Amino acid sequence: WLDIREGLPTVTQPVQEEFVAQMLNFDLIGGVSFNKGCYPGQEIVARTHYLGRSKRRLVRLAWSGEQIEAAPGAELSGVDGDSVVGMLVACDSSTGLAVVSEIAQTNEYLRVTGTARNATFVIESDVIETIGDGELNGPFHPPFSA
Repeated sequence: WLDIREGLPTVTQPVQEEFVAQMLNFDLIGGVSFNKGCYPGQEIVARTHYLGRSKRRLVRLAWSGEQIEAAPGAELSGVDGDSVVGMLVACDSSTGLAVVSEIAQTNEYLRVTGTARNATFVIESDVIETIGDGELNGPFHPPFSA
């Protein structure tokens, strides 16, 4: 629970091939080195870093409706449509972490794709905030107090 609250993702089998380090905010919490020697995926991680941004980032979610069984790897859609905007990384009985598209907005309601519209998460307002100066990490702040 504390890892989810602090925005620290635990990468499990269902999602281990789905994301690069920046999507999980590892670049913001010191979880990836841009000076270290070779490691698997280094080219993609470095390319994303030096091109300036990732179009998807980790956010914290809160249950806002009826709770359902939701597992890591579940696709998330907007409440009013079926277009996928993200993927669930982890969740518990009150909160979760998901990697979402940069088009996702603070306080937007999301649901697990293919489920009832009243079983929803809401993107917490303290997680996604626009950075006005266009820093390298794109339009997202880390989902914790740094």
